[in-house]
Amino acid sequence: MIRGSQIPGGQIRINYLEAYCRAGSTDADWVRHTVIPHQSEVLSLSDDRKELRLRDTIADGVTVEHQIIARDDEVLLDLRPLSPLIPSNGLIGVFSGDERWIFATAWEPYQELFQGVIRCVHSDFRLGGLQAVEHIHDGTVQSREALFEPRHAPMELRFVNEFTAELYQRPTPFWGLESCMRYELLSGGGIELTFECIPRQATFSRGYFGLFWASYIDRPESLDIHFQGVPETGNSPPGWQRGITPKHGTFATHRGVEDHRTFAHDPEFPLELPFGFSRHRYIEPWYFGVCRGMAFVQIFRPQDRVWLTQSPSGGGTGSPAWDFQWFVAEPIVGRLYQLKMRAAYVPLEQPDDLASVRQQVHQVVARLAPGLE
Repeated sequence: MIRGSQIPGGQIRINYLEAYCRAGSTDADWVRHTVIPHQSEVLSLSDDRKELRLRDTIADGVTVEHQIIARDDEVLLDLRPLSPLIPSNGLIGVFSGDERWIFATAWEPYQELFQGVIRCVHSDFRLGGLQAVEHIHDGTVQSREALFEPRHAPMELRFVNEFTAELYQRPTPFWGLESCMRYELLSGGGIELTFECIPRQATFSRGYFGLFWASYIDRPESLDIHFQGVPETGNSPPGWQRGITPKHGTFATHRGVEDHRTFAHDPEFPLELPFGFSRHRYIEPWYFGVCRGMAFVQIFRPQDRVWLTQSPSGGGTGSPAWDFQWFVAEPIVGRLYQLKMRAAYVPLEQPDDLASVRQQVHQVVARLAPGLE
């Protein structure tokens, strides 16, 4: 409730934060699918009742903290994470599918831009992209709940500064892996991701653990990825390779040319992507894919020896997954392990010219990779 002598009627009632919503909510049943149940608790209220802090605990495991501050002629609502893109005016709009028409609305005054016309035009806080890791495994047959444990174990969303946020996960119930994943917006463009974890239990029976990250891409023109590498066999010179996988788990994972590690796994290990090796090796630890005139670039540290992984249908029919994996051999309980990578989402100058795209992406990598230490 906002109260003030200058407000007509003396007060304004606000139903704050109606719902947390699952992805795909536009066409789904509001009660059975869209709404994620949550509970709110008051953390503090200042003596002058002008600053209120709340914490929401969401059924899917995320914790969100809010700060609400009342000033003379405004109320500030600070809910993390916030988009780094700040509107410079009250104009918001959408293009038609053929990009020949634009529907736009202009507002004055404005703060949060939201408008619904059959489909909503707004800025949503989506939980689907908050999972830190998709899989934890040690190559043994385990239940789906154990293999997808990072999706279900509670997480805490933390605000570090205006450019940085992180996700913290306490030791997970089955594997006992504690982790923190930090996202930092870089001044020159791109995002740096730092992942740190500590095994708290000796649960990895084959002497290693593997972690798997997935990025689901919504119906791009091409399902393929591109990287610098060589064929697995033969004496072909290094050059551009096009990762093509005909089906989920087939020719899915590309290892480094000098990476001769092997990780034993059960014959009936249920995850198809981690050990579905391709016929190519990469020579530089980065790759990209293209979607609607944009390139999604993922860059890794050489010392982390990640495996580049792809699926033609990880996000559904026609929606690939452009993924990566990281393995820690002989983990020691209580020891900290770290992985770093950078990602960039780049508007392409000539998206229909593959040679031009590759050259432009190579320039992006040349700019971002040197600072990745």
